[in-house]
Amino acid sequence: MANNKLTDERIQELLLKFTRDSYRLNGSETGMALGDAVFALCELREHRIAEGALQRGYAAAEQVSFCLDELNVPKDAGYGPLSLWDRVYQYGEISASERAELQQRRKADEQEVR
Repeated sequence: MANNKLTDERIQELLLKFTRDSYRLNGSETGMALGDAVFALCELREHRIAEGALQRGYAAAEQVSFCLDELNVPKDAGYGPLSLWDRVYQYGEISASERAELQQRRKADEQEVR
C-alpha cells in the first residue's frame, strides 16, 4: 500500500497503528521515529481539513459574487474596485432604500383608498 494515495481513512489507520507501536517501543529510536510520524500525519490531516474549509469558502464567495452580478450591484465605487463584502453592504443599502420607497408607496396607496 506504499504507492497508494493517503486517504483520510488510511491516515486514521496509520495514526492508530503508529501511536500504539510508539508506546510499545517507548524510548527506542524506532519509537521516537514513529512518534514523529504520528505528529506529521496529524499535521497532514489538519492541513487537509483547513484546505477543505478554504475551498468551501471560495465556492461560497463565488456564488455571492455571481448573485451580486445578477442584481447589478456595482463592482467599482469610482475610487477603485469594491471588495466582495463592500458589495454585499452596498446591496443591503440599496435594498433598504428600495424597501423604504415601497413602504412609502404602500402608505400613499392606503391613504388614497380611504
